[in-house]
Amino acid sequence: MSMGVVLKIVRDHIRNRLSLTGGQCDVRPDGRPIDVAGDLYVCISEGGVQSESRLHLSERHEIEVSIWRRATAVPTDRQGDLLLPDDQYVANLQTLDDLERAIIAHIHGNDADIRQAANALLTSGGANSDGFSVTLFYAGRGPSETFTDRPRSSAEWIGRRLRFGGMLRIQPLGAME
Repeated sequence: MSMGVVLKIVRDHIRNRLSLTGGQCDVRPDGRPIDVAGDLYVCISEGGVQSESRLHLSERHEIEVSIWRRATAVPTDRQGDLLLPDDQYVANLQTLDDLERAIIAHIHGNDADIRQAANALLTSGGANSDGFSVTLFYAGRGPSETFTDRPRSSAEWIGRRLRFGGMLRIQPLGAME
């Protein structure tokens, strides 16, 4: 249940702060855009949960926020330009750099909109009060990557996967849900 709460809160927060629709931002298990996405897509997915305590359940949640730009309209020999700060192909569209910086700024250490909102969601269903005690912090990213959304499709994407860790929740073993 805890991971689902984290994914929902982060998705809703990113949609709200960046004015994105459900067709531009959602939770997906593979971290990749939906087939009918437009020119950009933001995907929230699980990064895993770690627990090291034997006396209680101590869950440290990790998520991944993937940002994608459709590269199909850009000539193959110019797709590297999509990694640069300015987009010379689509005017007024956020670049990967723009999206990366905005997402980090809106999530990293955001206690009120992330941790406190997650705790409010946990307790709204009558759950116990063992909420999250630490919020999410940016943990880095790997290199930019590309993929084609289906073997027969010509839709190409270029993107980055941003990692966030934290969201510590400690629960007594008898109070697990």
